[in-house]
Parts: sequence; structure tokens; C-alpha cells
Amino acid sequence: MRLSLLNKSEKENRNDFQTMERIFNAATARNQAVIVTARNRDGKSVAAVIIVWGAVNAYFWQSARDLSCGVGGVNAMLLWKSIELADRMGLTFDFDGYGSVSSAKFLAGFGLSPLVRTEVSRQIVPYKLFKLANGMMLKRAKAGAELRA
Repeated sequence: MRLSLLNKSEKENRNDFQTMERIFNAATARNQAVIVTARNRDGKSVAAVIIVWGAVNAYFWQSARDLSCGVGGVNAMLLWKSIELADRMGLTFDFDGYGSVSSAKFLAGFGLSPLVRTEVSRQIVPYKLFKLANGMMLKRAKAGAELRA
């Protein structure tokens, strides 16, 4: 099965697929990753999520969905199945955060207690400049690697 993680054009996409593949392969080699897939009635894969885990937590790491899929609730079903999987393994399930009130309400509907995490909401100018410079260096390194390939 291959679902695209490209919700934007390749030019706009910021996923580092080579690194993601290395992480997934390393986790799979340690039996610490699984792909949970949703299929339509015809057996076609319409959505998937990659779950990775360690000794204590399971993480909702990457997800993808066929944008032409008209099945409502497919993401919620995959999320629920992921929670069940973590529970069967005796692990805490980590949704990997959420960025909006509507997402928080959606996740609260699963009946689990949220855990508060510290979040940086403001940054001083030197840190912003560091992030900008670091991003530029990573972009340059990626472009150089693509030229060598």
C-alpha cells in the first residue's frame, strides 16, 4: 500500500522522506512500528497511520489519507484503533499534540485525560535568528545531497 503524504505540491512539501524512511526502518527492525490501514468496501486503502513506540509510550507518528475518499470518520477510526493498540501493549498513547481548540474537543471525545506539556509560545530575537539560520543550513544541506544523488 502506498498513500501519499503530499497534501501540497512537491515544491511546497517540507517532509524529509529519506529521514522518515530511516526512522521507520529502524523502528520496524526493533519491532517498534506498525502501519494501521483503513480500506473501503472495495479493499482499496484510503487512509493509514504509522504508530511507533518505546518502552512507555506509543506515538501517532505519521498519517495519510486519500483526499478523494468520501468516507466520513476514517481518521477518527484510525485514531481509535491506534489507542486500542497502545492499550493492548500496555503503553500510554501520545496523540503528538494538537494545534486548535476544535482538535482538542475532538480528542476529548475519546474520553482520555489530557496531559499538559510545556510549549514555547514566545521567542526572543536571538533564538528566532538561530532557527532561521539553522533552517537555511538544513535546506542547503538537503539541496547539496540531492545534487550528489
